[in-house]
Amino acid sequence: MSVAPSRVTKKRPEDLVVENERLFALPEAYIRLQEKMQDPNVSINELARLVSQDTDITARLLRLVNGPVFGFQGRVDTVTRAIALIGMRELELLLLATVAVESFKDIDVDVASMATFWQHSVFCAVSAQTLAKRAGVLNPERLFVAGLLHDIGALVMWKEMSVVAADLLTHAAMGSQRLHELERARLGYDHGEVGAMLMKLWNLPISLQMMAAHHHTPQLAEHHLLDASIMHVADLLAEARDLPHYEAVEQICDPVAWRLLKLSQDSLKTITGEAIMQFMDAVEMLLPEVYRSHR
Repeated sequence: MSVAPSRVTKKRPEDLVVENERLFALPEAYIRLQEKMQDPNVSINELARLVSQDTDITARLLRLVNGPVFGFQGRVDTVTRAIALIGMRELELLLLATVAVESFKDIDVDVASMATFWQHSVFCAVSAQTLAKRAGVLNPERLFVAGLLHDIGALVMWKEMSVVAADLLTHAAMGSQRLHELERARLGYDHGEVGAMLMKLWNLPISLQMMAAHHHTPQLAEHHLLDASIMHVADLLAEARDLPHYEAVEQICDPVAWRLLKLSQDSLKTITGEAIMQFMDAVEMLLPEVYRSHR
């Protein structure tokens, strides 16, 4: 079933983001860290002091670093040691992971289940990191963060065009077309593009923007094809995690991504098994209690 072009809204992705800049703003602690990171002479101790000023963020960051998702040997008990282990740029991304969910938890969205949304995002995150390690990608932590945020544009759309979004979700549930295809048919863009716009506003790396924009269309990611392919497959695995088989993933997977990552049915089972083992720990570390209940 096709969806007729909408006359309800002509807003562009950038309009949705800019008009809600305050609503979707990141915490001040993260913004200060971003600013400090621009200084080429900034020291590890200086960054550690800045992060440690927020005790809640520090506690969540250290829980994440010490969790099985990252698998460091020995206890990481200070921000300084965390930076020494993972690097300053990776610290910035992991800090983003710890604050992003918290930043969105008070947004009132009736269109879809926020618990389901965040569980999908976390499973995509652990799957993306698992795929990245398997593919030999440098700094796989950034794929974890990208997976956590890959659908963030959907929250913007659900908040700002709830009637249209609910209709699109209903049609997608019928199985005739996938959600991003329906969004493009009606609006001329999809939630990935909106998410990339929000990430641009946040001054996030272009690689994260491209993974958000093209996690459904990795061939359009140009120089970021490998990253986008990983995110594409991780998103499909997150959609299929309740299914007893993975044939459907191969059927709808972009063929270029499938070949690039050298995937097979057996490798999908292995990757998903590893992701499942990490999933509940990541949920426990990242999600507020209200989002932790299983679907």
